[in-house]
Amino acid sequence: MLDANLNLRPARSIRAIEDIADQIREQLRSGHLRPGQRLPPERELAKQLGVGRNTVREAMTMLEVAGLVERRLGSAGGAFITNSNSRAVAERISDGMMLGRISLGDLVEARLALETFIARKACKSGTLEEFDALEANIERTARIPLASWEERLAAYAEFLAIFIGAAHNPLLGDLAKPLIESTRALVSRIGPPKKDEFLTFRRKLVAALRARDPEKASKVVAKTMEYIQDSWSSRV
Repeated sequence: MLDANLNLRPARSIRAIEDIADQIREQLRSGHLRPGQRLPPERELAKQLGVGRNTVREAMTMLEVAGLVERRLGSAGGAFITNSNSRAVAERISDGMMLGRISLGDLVEARLALETFIARKACKSGTLEEFDALEANIERTARIPLASWEERLAAYAEFLAIFIGAAHNPLLGDLAKPLIESTRALVSRIGPPKKDEFLTFRRKLVAALRARDPEKASKVVAKTMEYIQDSWSSRV
């Protein structure tokens, strides 16, 4: 992949780090930069911007914290524009939970509101192929032993990605993904419940989606969120 060819002006000496970050954001807003593109090397950026490499590096760090840039190592590494800033948002949610500012109940409530809408939307716009993919995921997940909890969590995340995709609204995915990632990080740290009921709920959800029954699908989502709350609230 070719490096992005940016049209940048020399950075202002005052608050140069913020100025560089603002210029990158403007390149994104204008469409000159796109997700997945690699930024030019630090040395080249520093020369074009008229600043030292340390200043460029600090600006990249600022953009990385904001979830706009990710840095990769190796011969094909460098600073890349991210496809999503959900990881940064998920980290802020997780930090808020560690600090006591956000509770598990808050997280579950937010997911309930969003995923109920997604379920209703998926009942209308989901395709038979997507419902088949959800069922195939359930069958694969059922073969993963509960002791392989991380592997199960990865399969559950795949199910949710297909489910959200069935709503056919990319913005809903951007909103839901950090909430789901935060939940996954939490239950990964705490460990599996005594009895895993997720597959039961997901079979019921797929049945409701196939029946194009938004009320039933919404109730299944509500039961799933209640299960998350009850299973892990005492262990947070």
